[in-house]
Amino acid sequence: MFGMGVMEFILIAVIFLLIFGGNRIPAIGKGLGGAVREFRKIRKNIVGKKPRAKKDDTEEQDKSS
Repeated sequence: MFGMGVMEFILIAVIFLLIFGGNRIPAIGKGLGGAVREFRKIRKNIVGKKPRAKKDDTEEQDKSS
């Protein structure tokens, strides 16, 4: 994944742990999860509101001809 090995992931995890501490990591994860959930909800609402393509209208006209 992205050309990174196991040692790079371990190094990043250790640095993350040193910067934020063990007590704050669950709170950070919860906040990230909530942000991703909100982003997906907003994206779903936006995609659901798109008008249908006019391709459907032309297919109906072709069938009636």
